[in-house]
Amino acid sequence: MIQSHTIKYENNEEILYLYLDFSNEFAKELGDKNKSIFSNIKKYLKTLKDDFKGTKVVIVASGIVLATLTLNTGLMRQNAVARNDNNLYITSVHFNEPSVVVKDDNVEETVETKKVETVKPEVKTSQTNTNKQTTTKTTSQKSTSNKTTSTNSNTTKSTTKQETKSTTKTTTKTTNQTTKQSTNQTTLKNPITIYRSNGDILKLEFEDYIIGVVAAEMPASFNTEALKAQAVLARTYALKTVKQGKKLTDTVATQVYKDNNQLKKLWGSEYSKYYNKIKDAVSSTKDLTVKYNGEYIEAVYHSISNGKTEDAKYVWGNSFPYLQVVDSAYDANVKDYSKTVTKSYTDVSSKLGITVTKNSNIEISRNDSGRVSNLTIDGTSFTGVTIRTKLNLRSTDFDIEQGEDSLKITTRGYGHGVGMSQYGANEYAKKGWTYKQIINHYYPGVNIS
Repeated sequence: MIQSHTIKYENNEEILYLYLDFSNEFAKELGDKNKSIFSNIKKYLKTLKDDFKGTKVVIVASGIVLATLTLNTGLMRQNAVARNDNNLYITSVHFNEPSVVVKDDNVEETVETKKVETVKPEVKTSQTNTNKQTTTKTTSQKSTSNKTTSTNSNTTKSTTKQETKSTTKTTTKTTNQTTKQSTNQTTLKNPITIYRSNGDILKLEFEDYIIGVVAAEMPASFNTEALKAQAVLARTYALKTVKQGKKLTDTVATQVYKDNNQLKKLWGSEYSKYYNKIKDAVSSTKDLTVKYNGEYIEAVYHSISNGKTEDAKYVWGNSFPYLQVVDSAYDANVKDYSKTVTKSYTDVSSKLGITVTKNSNIEISRNDSGRVSNLTIDGTSFTGVTIRTKLNLRSTDFDIEQGEDSLKITTRGYGHGVGMSQYGANEYAKKGWTYKQIINHYYPGVNIS
């Protein structure tokens, strides 16, 4: 009966809004504390004992405020929960005139409703773009300008995804295995917390979160097998992040996430079609993750490759057996595979901190994937990643042509190039590849389970 809840702060008071389905029997149940509505509320409140500390609960059905409940003090209520006390801890009920309409932005009308909670955080941590260079996954939503390839987001991804080695050694192998299983099970079954860029803290079911990530990170028009591959990678990345004790956000600092209201704006009249398509892709891969030697992989991906993926060592300085150079030749067939931009010598000189002119001597060296590993301008050397970051280029595979007043730079691919190419995955899926074949191609030697 309870669809969702929202915790709001009004006049320095924490108030819980419960959004319920409306039925013909609702009024009867609400008028009798012994009926199921109060039993359901009591059970629901127990699940929120660590999140809701207030004493006021507002009951909303079909957008109408029907009643306001007053609870015991937070401490008493928690004690009752801890004792599993069967006594109802609702001390008073006030019935409202059914004229006040409350909108719950988290309740969707056209899809299965999620249990969602929006909480005002005690402390907001600001994030600066300067801490996000060189690592984030590329997103292929053209309307968001490829979020991974944003050169101000790359370093954070590298830092975020480097698994921290524990300084505490467990006494037995059995203990280690038990801990891993417990961590994975808990994360998959329990609501997950997302720290949103607007300052809200969102809690929702884990698989519902994955739907929002896949929808934000990959075009919904893609082949279903490509969407499935994206779902498995998104789930892997989220679980690894949580296991490391780090926070998930809704930005490129971790993985981009969009709620249903955002997706409605993105998809318009095709919302239901695309939502259900992605939901099916996520459901059909439920609980599946990618591991290497029993550990979650660095589940990085990008939008479009230059025809080959990149070795992680050229981007982040660390090499991984499953993040090596592999072919992705069909990317060359993708629209926007190649782009040419013009940058003035004044702009380039300012961003590189050296003087660049039409007479400058520019030398380029490339690595095994064909991307620029090193670029030298009049004796000053830069890595390809540095040039891409400072000049805000789409890729590290680029050619430079010196003009009279500017440089003409042509790039191939879109993003850092490491891991799965999203557009490449879609091309392979159109050729008949399954999501498992796609993942095993882009991450050789891994296990999907």
